[in-house]
Amino acid sequence: MRSSGEPRPERLRLRLLGTNVLRLPNTIAPGDIPSLCRDLRSLLLDGHPSMVLCDAAALTHPDVAAIDALARLQLTAYQLGREIALTGASSDLKELLSLAGLDRILPTRPASPLHPIGQAEQREVPGGIQKESDPTDPTT
Repeated sequence: MRSSGEPRPERLRLRLLGTNVLRLPNTIAPGDIPSLCRDLRSLLLDGHPSMVLCDAAALTHPDVAAIDALARLQLTAYQLGREIALTGASSDLKELLSLAGLDRILPTRPASPLHPIGQAEQREVPGGIQKESDPTDPTT
């Protein structure tokens, strides 16, 4: 179970995409599963989204309890006629999901909108706008 000082998983609504995100903690104990399911149920019933993304980026050392939690989260969503998908899943987590046979019912997304990929694009000055330089100006 979480200690009293450890925060609950954050819930974040990405309004632009119309998607709710449930951030999973870095470790999941069996006692954490009921509260995770309550958090998911709350997200699914709040605004009635068809899908919630479970951000598993912090879950770096998945174990049987994590797989159990993900199975129960999927069951919670299914009972409400909704879906969840994992984002930010490590290769270890994907392998465990495959071994447990959950990879067919618990889809993974390649990256979370919370974790941008790559670098910002460099843009050129639009054509038609030219910089003037003054040979006497030391800043140019």
